[in-house]
Parts: sequence; C-alpha cells; structure tokens
Amino acid sequence: MKKYLMILWYVLISTSATAQTDSWVRFAVQYDYWGNQESAFTFVSDVNGDTVFYHEPTQPWEYLDTIVDCNSGPYIITLNDDFGDGWASYQSGQMMSPYPEFKMQNDCQGMIFYADSTSLVGFSVLDTLVNINPCAPPVSGCIDTNATNYNSLATIDDGSCTYPPCGGLVFSNASQQCQPNGQALTIFEWETQAYNQSCDVVSVWITNENGLGPYQFPGSWPAGGPHNFAFNTGPGQMPPNWSVEFYCQLEFADGSMSDTIAYTPYSCIPGCLDPTQISYNPWATIDDGSCSGTTCDTATQYQISISLTLDNWPGETSWQFVDGLGNTFDYPTGTYDFNDIGQTYTYSFCVDQNAAFELILNDDYGDGMAGSTSGGSIDGAAVIYDCSGDTIWYMDNPGFGTVL
Repeated sequence: MKKYLMILWYVLISTSATAQTDSWVRFAVQYDYWGNQESAFTFVSDVNGDTVFYHEPTQPWEYLDTIVDCNSGPYIITLNDDFGDGWASYQSGQMMSPYPEFKMQNDCQGMIFYADSTSLVGFSVLDTLVNINPCAPPVSGCIDTNATNYNSLATIDDGSCTYPPCGGLVFSNASQQCQPNGQALTIFEWETQAYNQSCDVVSVWITNENGLGPYQFPGSWPAGGPHNFAFNTGPGQMPPNWSVEFYCQLEFADGSMSDTIAYTPYSCIPGCLDPTQISYNPWATIDDGSCSGTTCDTATQYQISISLTLDNWPGETSWQFVDGLGNTFDYPTGTYDFNDIGQTYTYSFCVDQNAAFELILNDDYGDGMAGSTSGGSIDGAAVIYDCSGDTIWYMDNPGFGTVL
C-alpha cells in the first residue's frame, strides 16, 4: 500500500509539472503617477474563478510589459482604483503624461482588449469579459531588422539584438550665438548612422586648447539626428583679440568615440556694425541697435528694441507687447518651435514718449524660460534697449514661473 501511494504521488507531480496551456496573452500597461498607491488589475478565468495573473505597481508611472501563459476560454479583466478617480493624474487641470493605457493582445487575435486614457478616467472597478482563442506560443528573438542577428520569425523582442560598430559621424558642424550678457554660446551639431543603436550617443565631452576639462555630460541622443549640444565657451567681456579653440567629442553606446568637432568662438562685443554711421564700432560683432536711424516719430515717440533668447523649450513661450500708443503685439504659443532652441531674436517698437509700455512674458509649463532646470542646458533671456543701445530692463530671473 505504501508503494502504491508513492507511485500515485509521483504520477500526480509529473502530470502537474508537464501540464501545458494552449494560449497566451501579452499585457502592456502604463499606470499613472498614483498607480503604486491606488491601482492594480487581475486576470481571472471565468470558467473556474482562478486568478491567472495579478499585478500591482510599486512605483509612480510604472510600465508593465509581460507575457502570461493561459488556457483558451473566457476571462474577466478587472481594473481597480482605490481612490475612485481612475488611472489618470492631473496638473493645473491637464492630464499628465505618460498617459495611462491598457493593452492585451497576442499574435493570433491581435488586440484583444484596449483602453486609452479617455477610458481610464473616473472609475473604482472596471470589469471586462474577453475570450481567448487557442494560440501557439510566441517566438522570442531579435525583431529589429537593422540588427546583425535579426530573426524574421520572432514576434517578441528578447533583448538579444546586436549591432555593427558605429561608423562615426556622417555630419558635424559648430556655430555660435552671443548671449545678452556677452557670453559666447557654442552649438555643436551632428548626425550619425540612423537606426544603428551602436551610434546612440551616451555622453558629450568638452575641452579646449588651454586644457579645460575634459567635462563629461551624460545624456541620450538616439542614432540619426540631427542633434545638438550647447556649451558656454566665452565668459563675457572678452577682448577683441580673444581666441580659444574648443573641442567636442561624442561617446557612442558601443564605447567608441567620435572624431573631434572643433570650433573657435569669437568675442561677443555689442555695438553698431554699420561703418557709415557715426556710432560705428569697428570691434563690434553684435548689432545692438545703436546705429542711428528710426521709423518712429522722433517728436512724440522713442524707438526701443527687445532682444529675446529662447531656452530649450521655445514651444512653451509666448509674449505680448503694449506700446502705449494703443497697440498690442501678440506672439502666441506656437510662434516658436524646436528649431528656435537657443536662438536670439530682436524686435523693434515705437513707444509713446509720455506713456508707459509693457512687456508680458508667458510660459505654458510654469517654469519660466529656465531650460537648465528642466532637463535642458540653455536658459532664456530678455533685454530691452533704448535707441542708443543702453539697457532699459533685463530679465534677472529666467525661472519666473507662468507669467512675468
């Protein structure tokens, strides 16, 4: 009898260990900021009530991408939110990204269940009945056609992709912008082989001929481009004969280094660039509006110039100017885009000699024009000059919030 029981126990264990499922699903779930405190979901068989899979995030904005083996048949997907407002986080009345999303799919049925951010608002419990058909297990492997070990049969990326060594830069350039404080901002630009992940740039290295640095700036610039990196290469108030060559090298994901991008910035000296004018400055490299000549009525008006330098997020910046003559000039959100990063623009206006004028700067995100405080490297600037080139006002704090 004892021997029989042992044999029966072995059969049961062996049968359990070799039990197979006839289908599978893939979950791709983006939780919101409060997910680790409020949210979870379960995948329950509608036939016997067994919980096949349960997930509860452990950190804000958690993203789940996993495959679950299961048998074919009906199932209930239950999404929970303890607070009762669904899977959505808001700031200043706007939904914060990354937006919540729930996907359930496999290779045989495609998308089985999908809920976007508009469907994941305002619920405590969200039940959905789905039916899973039999589906052969997925093939794991490299699914990137640019990789050296691409597997045309694979449908699930297992992280095994390998890529050829990076071939270096396919384009490079360097240019300069003069900041309102006289600093020289050098912008290094580049492109690499697109779609070769070995060419992802993971660090930018800066040095100069006088032995500065080298300074390392870690980051993530995907293969391809164009990309750029800005660095203050001049301290301001440089003499006319100032000359120091700066060097930029890129560190690639495969550990190799790019060719050097070299640039020698020039001194940023404001003044009149027109040699026909009395106020001409032969050493000047920046037109500061001090040259004579104006379209304003000199009896009743003054001419002023507004110099505006945009930060890393120009699409957030808008502004208005009220000239005191009954005119309002609007530059709404959308006036500038990513092509204007770090660019300086000068605008001239006529203002009433006997009335006040007003400049209103706005930032949609709420961090002002302080790009360096939100993942960028460029702070914005704003300066108002009179017709002689003297500073009337300048923005001393680019992190002004929403309105200045």
